[in-house]
Amino acid sequence: MPRPLPVDVRADTAAGVAWTVTRPPARVSLARVTAAPASDLSPPLPDATPATPPPAPSEGGGLATDDALHAPIPRRAGTLVVPTGGASGTVELDVLVDPLGRVVDVRWADGVRDTALVRAAERCAETMTFYPALLRGAPVAVWCRQRFEFSPR
Repeated sequence: MPRPLPVDVRADTAAGVAWTVTRPPARVSLARVTAAPASDLSPPLPDATPATPPPAPSEGGGLATDDALHAPIPRRAGTLVVPTGGASGTVELDVLVDPLGRVVDVRWADGVRDTALVRAAERCAETMTFYPALLRGAPVAVWCRQRFEFSPR
């Protein structure tokens, strides 16, 4: 049978404490300020024209792109559920990100082999989303490595 528990809800609010606020006397002073005359700039400002011309657009009228592979960028962090038990360590996973930025495969790569920590990291990685990797301006699927660090509270 439930019983009422007497609780003073204002116990931690300092509602019964009388606070006294004192202010130091204000000091106001006025001073006369005169503007300095404008002087010549030294050294002179550089020429506004760029040193190198901008890159020409690629064929087809689109923007110029490079041939480098640009890695995926995390868009939304996943949900990490930390297992109970106080285990700690680092788990590294290889994550396959598709051209839409979704995680489609996760594999253990390095770190602790505690199954609870590895599974928690895998579940978190599976809920992550990315801006996809780009190659020549087009989204591509790539593997990337994600690191998860668990520490006891």
